[in-house]
Amino acid sequence: MDVLLIGDDARSLELLAFIVRQGHWVPLTAYTLDKALAAQEKSPARLAVVEINSSVADSVALCQALKQKLLAPVIVISPWNDEASQLRLYEAGADDCILRPYSPRILEKKIRVLLRLSGGAPPATLSSLESGLVSLNPERLTVTIRSREPLRLGPLEFRLLYILLSNSGRVIPTNDLIDKVWGYGGEGSRDLLKGLVSRLRSKLEPDSRLPHYIRTVPGVGYSFSPAEDERKEQ
Repeated sequence: MDVLLIGDDARSLELLAFIVRQGHWVPLTAYTLDKALAAQEKSPARLAVVEINSSVADSVALCQALKQKLLAPVIVISPWNDEASQLRLYEAGADDCILRPYSPRILEKKIRVLLRLSGGAPPATLSSLESGLVSLNPERLTVTIRSREPLRLGPLEFRLLYILLSNSGRVIPTNDLIDKVWGYGGEGSRDLLKGLVSRLRSKLEPDSRLPHYIRTVPGVGYSFSPAEDERKEQ
């Protein structure tokens, strides 16, 4: 089981590689996105850990690129402890953020938890889903709207959309979604769910500021509603 490590500091990567080996995983280290993607093509990674020291913007850009290329959770180790920076990283696709300095034991635990959550039932064993003009392909982890090109989803994005589509038209309480997406006893939260919904809307909605696929029900939760889209096509 391989863990992809991307960073701009040799010593930091050495420490990350040591932590990964302590967890009995195989580290794949790289200094750039291109080298990281080339390395994992030969041995697909189950998870990625990013530690960029130059700027928040560089970490955000790398995280966004990774989520477009890898169907794996991403942990970002951040030296920036302000709320705005952390929110930017979550909105860019980070599945977890760890502030530096960090505990190697905590990082190993977080890797193990995310691997467990992302390693449940293989998506290919699930049935395809359709609701209105939206169709979800578990085998390819893609969603298609109308006749547009299929869009790739990250593991948590896929899990959230699968739950919502499976209950199309029903309102799913926030806490239930957190439990189902991150697993009972997992490390999900309302803020993480909000960020995940935002990323999913940016892929699905014509205007993510005025969503009509993934609806927010204030004080309750979220629902998937394709009805408005269907009327527009009639």
